[in-house]
Amino acid sequence: MDRLKELSIRCAGLAQAADLTGNGYADLIMGGGESGRTGPHGSYAYIYWDGPDGLSEDNRTMLPANAVSKLGVADFNNDGTLDLFVCCYHAGTVRDIDSYIYWNLEGKGFSDADRMRFFTHSASGAMVADFNEDGWTDMAIANHKIEGDHVGDSTVWWNGPDGFDERRVTGLPSLGPHGMVTIDHGNIMDLVPDEFYVSQPHALPEDAAYASISWEAEIPPKTWVSAQTPGLRTAIRCPRPRRVGGPSTDWRWERRTASARPASPVWS
Repeated sequence: MDRLKELSIRCAGLAQAADLTGNGYADLIMGGGESGRTGPHGSYAYIYWDGPDGLSEDNRTMLPANAVSKLGVADFNNDGTLDLFVCCYHAGTVRDIDSYIYWNLEGKGFSDADRMRFFTHSASGAMVADFNEDGWTDMAIANHKIEGDHVGDSTVWWNGPDGFDERRVTGLPSLGPHGMVTIDHGNIMDLVPDEFYVSQPHALPEDAAYASISWEAEIPPKTWVSAQTPGLRTAIRCPRPRRVGGPSTDWRWERRTASARPASPVWS
């Protein structure tokens, strides 16, 4: 079939996509299943690097893992590159095993030598987000079975300027959870909290220039609307919305108008 690409992955169980290199192409990340109880290690997280020539077997990275149950993409150390959390479920006969953050190092990329271990317990899922809004991406991990018992704690690992530390972990009572979320929040390309679209361009007469733009939008808590026009050097962000009525009242639809003088008045 013309629109089919076959990839060689052992026991592929899940997939994620993100632009890990910043080249404008979404790389494909795949999680492999269990390694097997005998023979060489066979469980990996696979990164297929995308670009103008597409995906290929000779342009991929394999990162050691154990029965990958979740792939979490985020810039955990705030260095401007997206890192990869690999959630590991079991290693054959052992369930209390490590999961990993693989660091995406500038100019080097990913390597099995550049990773951080998290001792987890048959980790079946994870969620990556800045839970306390301090500017650092935290991580919640679902532990399915703790030392043979389904009753136990799943964990929240708090991130910060000094990174993750097992002394900064919050336990959450759980009963054998299976999974948390399938897809990380944020833009699929770079995981930032922005989605955008480009509207149909409209040509202005040569002697005309726009003076303002306006839009209507519903703006729930912790959301925003921005607008940008070609030639305008900075984006225009909608002011913080006002809540109308008491705490239970819905956000009203409001029209916002922002004025700006473009650098070039050709398009609006």
